[in-house]
Amino acid sequence: MPSTRCRSPRLAPSGIASRWFLVTIVAAIAGCGSSGSEGASGSTGSGASPIASSTSSSEAPVAEPSAPLDRTGGAVARLPRAHTIAIADEDHLVVRIVDVGAKPPVTKEVTLPGRPAQVLALPDAILVTVRDPGLLLRLVPDGDTWKIAGAAKLPADAWGVAVTADRSRALVSSAWSRTLSAIDLNELAKGGEIEPIWKVGTSPIWSARRSRASTA
Repeated sequence: MPSTRCRSPRLAPSGIASRWFLVTIVAAIAGCGSSGSEGASGSTGSGASPIASSTSSSEAPVAEPSAPLDRTGGAVARLPRAHTIAIADEDHLVVRIVDVGAKPPVTKEVTLPGRPAQVLALPDAILVTVRDPGLLLRLVPDGDTWKIAGAAKLPADAWGVAVTADRSRALVSSAWSRTLSAIDLNELAKGGEIEPIWKVGTSPIWSARRSRASTA
């Protein structure tokens, strides 16, 4: 709204006109004062609400994520820490952990015993599938770098990986072997080398096809 401007009335002659002149001045002064007080009170009222809301929102507790950012693996995974990603570099047999928020980006490499297929970020580790030999590796921070802390032996060509909602198990598909394996992540976290809990093997039809192909 346009602001109210207080204009000085034009000078008037003596007598009755002078009385009207005084009344006009008083009215003008009263109008300016009331509009100014309304503007002040209005600005105070409108400013109080955002301050209160921002204070209440800042005091609200921030809930920590109770599940991985993504429950399925891929060639690239985003870690819970800000601006950090993990990349499965199959050509160079490494996993690259890149802080893309740094300028320039900072890259750390973990050398693997085989070609990685997928990575999956957990709140405290990174799961990596290795094609040959078939493995599920667990990478954990080690000072300024990362290290392998646990491995599960899997059928050859371990590829896709996913975790259950409670993060207690990982499911890994081995592409060429046509096998699905389940791994206990709590046991994997203890380090060392473990075996899958169970494996669902190749179908009879696929086995027959492979047998015919090998004897042809």
